[in-house]
This record gives sequence, structure tokens and C-alpha cells, in this order.
Amino acid sequence: MSDPGEKDPKRACKAITNDGQRCWGIAHPSGFCVAHDPALEQKREAGRVNGGRNSSRVARLEKLMPRRLRPVYDRLETALQDVHEGRLDVGRAKAMASLAGAMVRVLQAGKLEELTRKLREFQGE
Repeated sequence: MSDPGEKDPKRACKAITNDGQRCWGIAHPSGFCVAHDPALEQKREAGRVNGGRNSSRVARLEKLMPRRLRPVYDRLETALQDVHEGRLDVGRAKAMASLAGAMVRVLQAGKLEELTRKLREFQGE
């Protein structure tokens, strides 16, 4: 091949794409690229599932939230559903939300204090 960008039909995948064109992915010994190799279907599916799980709202929330607050979040989520379905008094739910907000503010103050302490240590104070 003279042009490095030129496609090499000898190394190309033997699959035909949805638009009827030949796939130009680099073929493995099976003759198919990673995306089309029937022997890799289970691995591809597992990757899709895992990718979806890791990008889900729950996974993102778990990465953002301190472990000790997860049960609080779960309890508030349940309370929201219970208020919606009439099993929990609105006043009680408001109290829960207020206390949870206070917990968050205390944690934020603690983090700010820790960051301030580290900054002072870094500055040599």
C-alpha cells in the first residue's frame, strides 16, 4: 500500500454493514473485526450492560455521595414515594427533608474546615 490511509481489503472484516457496505475494521484470525465477530457477541453484550450500569443515575449518584449518606438518601427517596401514595404525613416528610438538609450543611462545613486546614499546612502556617 502506498498511501497509509488506504484501506487494505486483505485485512478488512468480512462483515457487511447495515448500509450494505463492507466493514473496513481490521479482521482478527476469524475474518471479522471485534464489532462483528460472532464469537465475541457475549463479551460485547457484557460490555454494553456494564457500560449502561456504570453510567446509570444510581451509579453516578453513588460516586458523588459519601457512603454514610446513601442510607439517608434511600430513606428520603422512600419517604417521597410514601408521601406521594398517602402513607406518610407531609409534615413528617418536611421534617425529614429539613434534617437531611442540616446534615448536608454540617458535612459541607466539615469538608470546608478540612480543606482550610490542609491549605494552611501547605502554606506553612
